[in-house]
Amino acid sequence: MQIPAFIEMRKTVCLKTVTTYLLQLLKPFLKILRLLLLFVTLLMPFY
Repeated sequence: MQIPAFIEMRKTVCLKTVTTYLLQLLKPFLKILRLLLLFVTLLMPFY
């Protein structure tokens, strides 16, 4: 295996790990956002 190809492979693996980590971090926020949206849509008729 050539060195540049190896480095590129490492880069893609790194990016995948970072993106999965970020998604794990964002999941609770997404849940909260969904709940807020649901709350707002339920309250809309009363305004």
